[in-house]
Amino acid sequence: MTTQRYVAAPLLALAMAACSNTPVAPPSAGHLNAEAPLPAAQGTIPAPVQNTLSLPKPKPAPKVETYSVVVNNVRDRATDVVAGKRTLVVRLGRRFGTLEYAALWLVAWAVPLALAAAFSKPAMLLPLATAPFGARLIRTVATTEGRPLNATLAATAKMLLAYGALLTASLVAR
Repeated sequence: MTTQRYVAAPLLALAMAACSNTPVAPPSAGHLNAEAPLPAAQGTIPAPVQNTLSLPKPKPAPKVETYSVVVNNVRDRATDVVAGKRTLVVRLGRRFGTLEYAALWLVAWAVPLALAAAFSKPAMLLPLATAPFGARLIRTVATTEGRPLNATLAATAKMLLAYGALLTASLVAR
């Protein structure tokens, strides 16, 4: 309950400040005036610029890895080793990949718990409905090798969609 006060008080103050009326000061003597005549141009107007800066065409560059799907890395570990790729799963092992996948889900499920505790709002627990399905996915990642993980990769995307939808619903629920 006190967390709500810490959040609500600054938001209320901000809303009240945004609604206040600030007096408009009259323009100073140096501002443009409709009655004053415009000053005459002095000198000549320069000719327009004819040449512009041209940037070189972009060169193909190797794609920078910005997001790594852990299931994909676990699935491709054997071929990544042969190909010389240096993913985290290749460097630290399959067990690490499985633990990383589990940890990501555990952190995702901790968020609604923390929000529900902070705001005393049980609706925030709605995303935890994905936990049984997530536990099954974690077990599958831990026990399956190779191509069968393609289905787990697709199921992970569906789980993320379901989790996101439930989290959104819990945040807008009253």
